[in-house]
Amino acid sequence: DEAGKGDFFGPLCVASLYADEEQIKELLALGVKDSKTMNDTKIKELARGIKKICQSHTVMINPEKYNEIYPKFRNLNSLLAWGHATAIEQLVAKTGCKDVIIDQFANESVVENAVSRKELKLNLIQRTKGESDVVVAAASIIARDSFLFGLEKLSQMINSSLPKGASAQVVAAGRKLFQRVGEAGLARVAKRHFKTWNQVCSTED
Repeated sequence: DEAGKGDFFGPLCVASLYADEEQIKELLALGVKDSKTMNDTKIKELARGIKKICQSHTVMINPEKYNEIYPKFRNLNSLLAWGHATAIEQLVAKTGCKDVIIDQFANESVVENAVSRKELKLNLIQRTKGESDVVVAAASIIARDSFLFGLEKLSQMINSSLPKGASAQVVAAGRKLFQRVGEAGLARVAKRHFKTWNQVCSTED
């Protein structure tokens, strides 16, 4: 699962996670569920517990790299598919597991093609509301925790608090930052392809 795709500031993070039958029981006992239902403090707490139980792999694409490679993919779903395939590839290499469930975010062929390009032979299931599966939910928590970590690091780097999402508050924070650091500085912490970018960099009110 992924985190950060709807956030103007911060990285895009895709996490894969492996669990066997006993580990699934431990995840359930830990209280793992869809990350969207939890606050940041709970996410961080659960992520620490999950990492003690299960192997995982996270692909974190910080804004500078994101802005560099996005034009090559031309759309977000293709970039996400590459991120998913890369995270899966790394965990398959560690565990040998070929049974994969992901939270479906596009036409099935988009991820299937990305997996095929990596020459991975998988039993791949793509499911809307995939977080209803506890292993996908655990991966969503790991991805969200990585996003929060990345956002905090970027905030420290730029010496400015970077809000989540793409709201009016985000636009206001972006405009203040743009006035201080310009386009080059903003591109170190924000995703250029968002409509928010034009709102932030516009000289009109």
